[in-house]
Amino acid sequence: EFEIIEAREEEESGRLTGQLLVAGGTEQTRRVMEGYGRQLGLRTRALGSGEEAIEHILEDLSLTEGECVVLFDEVEDGLSGAEFARLLRSAVPGRSVSCLLAHGARRENTPRLWARSGIDAWIPKPLGRHRLATGIRQARLSAETAAPEQPRPAVQFDPRRPPQYRVLLVDDNIVNLKVATLILRQLDCEVTVARNGREAVDAAREADFDFVLMDCQMPILSGFDAAKEIRMLANPERRAVPIIALTANATTEDRRHCLACGMNDYLSKPVQKDALSRVITTWTHTNRDAMTEHDQHTTSEDEGLVLDMETIQSLRDLSGDDEPSLFEELVQIFLEDTPIRMADLEKAFEGADPDSLSGAAHALKSSAANLGALRLAEMFKKLEAAGREKQLESVESLIQNVRSEYQRVQEALEEEIR
Repeated sequence: EFEIIEAREEEESGRLTGQLLVAGGTEQTRRVMEGYGRQLGLRTRALGSGEEAIEHILEDLSLTEGECVVLFDEVEDGLSGAEFARLLRSAVPGRSVSCLLAHGARRENTPRLWARSGIDAWIPKPLGRHRLATGIRQARLSAETAAPEQPRPAVQFDPRRPPQYRVLLVDDNIVNLKVATLILRQLDCEVTVARNGREAVDAAREADFDFVLMDCQMPILSGFDAAKEIRMLANPERRAVPIIALTANATTEDRRHCLACGMNDYLSKPVQKDALSRVITTWTHTNRDAMTEHDQHTTSEDEGLVLDMETIQSLRDLSGDDEPSLFEELVQIFLEDTPIRMADLEKAFEGADPDSLSGAAHALKSSAANLGALRLAEMFKKLEAAGREKQLESVESLIQNVRSEYQRVQEALEEEIR
């Protein structure tokens, strides 16, 4: 059981040793925490945002040598505490590095999710030097007493039968990545993951893949632009790798855009196993010259249902014996992440920022559809369109409807994991 660190401002005796890496939050917050760390006797370094910190650690694992604690401030960062912890544990397996979370307001069920995600301790904001010291001590203690992790290979195949296909999966949404990765593994694929278009181009430059699954709207470099760059990398003497667009927008214009950028095909989100299997068969065994549509069922037959139970069951089936808690984990991520993204959406509306509103709605639409909340996903789709078309007159009423529908979805999902 992981102890929740509450506000304790009492004096701490003695100085700390080891290393403190500061990630997330604002630049000002990181500077303040860096100063506190040095006052406490720690070798301290600020690494930038959550994603930037993970990139630094992956590039130089020596950053985490010695008694190392990573402090992550999830307030005003693109990653949630749970998402950051999972990325950190992937970059540095086991408990050789302690993870300390600085958080703002929390939901009742988030401490359980934080602990399961690999966070060793958490402290509420605002942070002071003594509160930070207390959190560091508790994080180290929790990491030392945690049961040793049994490493599990990222891809579990029958060793007598190597995977049939090597796949590059590109998406900036952690829920989408996890669901698609599990489906691909069940379809006998070895999966390499990229979180944005730039990472995708770099991966395609370094290795050969049988096909690429590419989200279209991503930060740093969009899927459309990434596809163009990959086509420029391709050896003209060899067949270009098939690139399959993952898109929540299945309009004729979107399909034309995909084709114009060098993509071969598209899949509508949320990705379903049968549709993905058909695409794999098409582009690994048949003619790759024409773009073929693979529409998926994206609306519930019963409009009165809050959740599409076929989608829920497919997620439960994905879990199998190897991932018994996957469905619960996906629900917890959704319930933690959605209120944060909805706040960003409302902030964009209040600031008359249609581009940010459209981007926030796009991410929310995809996550909701993945969890079977198709009616909620349709509402986010309308908000995305309103932002894209710069028509904000109806947004306020749509947001009110979204709040009500999300409450119903939240209650339904919590009932599913009880």
